[in-house]
Amino acid sequence: MFRKLGICAAVASTLFTFSSTVSADTIATATMDITGSMNRTRDNGQTRCNFAKEKMIANIEIALDRGVDKLNVKAFSTPGAMYSITRQLFNVDFVNTSSYTSTNSQGRAFVNALRNKINSLSCPGGSTALGDSICLNADELRTQYNRGDTLRMLTITDAGENSSQICGGSNYVTQHIQDKILNEFPMIRFDIAMLTDPDGNVGLRAAGDDTIYEEAELELRSKLGAKVFPKPYPLPYPSPNPAPTQTSSEVQQLTAVATLSGGESLIIEDDDDCRTGCNIGEDDSGDDGDWGGDW
Repeated sequence: MFRKLGICAAVASTLFTFSSTVSADTIATATMDITGSMNRTRDNGQTRCNFAKEKMIANIEIALDRGVDKLNVKAFSTPGAMYSITRQLFNVDFVNTSSYTSTNSQGRAFVNALRNKINSLSCPGGSTALGDSICLNADELRTQYNRGDTLRMLTITDAGENSSQICGGSNYVTQHIQDKILNEFPMIRFDIAMLTDPDGNVGLRAAGDDTIYEEAELELRSKLGAKVFPKPYPLPYPSPNPAPTQTSSEVQQLTAVATLSGGESLIIEDDDDCRTGCNIGEDDSGDDGDWGGDW
């Protein structure tokens, strides 16, 4: 079964007053994990890798229909092995999609090109530099920012950070990710779908309710203070001894960061048939997802 974990957090009031003539854009990055563990077979015989491809394409279509203005589609695996699929196809990282929908001619051509490229990807193996992927995507998104823009990041992964050189370590979420997403300006709306083995995550559901996730959020809030403020972030230094994280704390902490950013987190277990509800923001009736909120 899958479980929706994100509850849209209240985001700070408008930081700037700006003229109505300023056009604010939604700028997004969507990134897929292609590490070796994504070759694990789900209960229906499909690999996590192929399942993630389907989810990536579905969320791209949702993003177009919800009005994303610039979109960069990427894949990551080991340290230094993250690349832009949109750049390979269109010679630019962030494609201007402001006039695209999933049904008009421009949007269909865009999605079809991405579908063909994404479906050709393999998950060849290697370690998981999830922390580096999130940090580098955040830095890249902020280079696109203009006053009033909304920045969004979607990551589809089976987690298990174990090799990042910039934003890694056994406590990489609290040491790097929470500041990178929440405290640098502007805050990034962070959405994440995590593909998991139910047997490997028993501890997450020990409380039988959302208590464990609320506790993780409260822990982050206590460390960050009552409010989330933009603040200077030091230049990243390589983690001297990258170490794997504990699965339960990693998932809890990524969920808390998503919630505090106003985004959403999904845990999709290998035994879930995903007939409905497996896209970020999608409800159980199968209504289109929206990455955690209206664009």
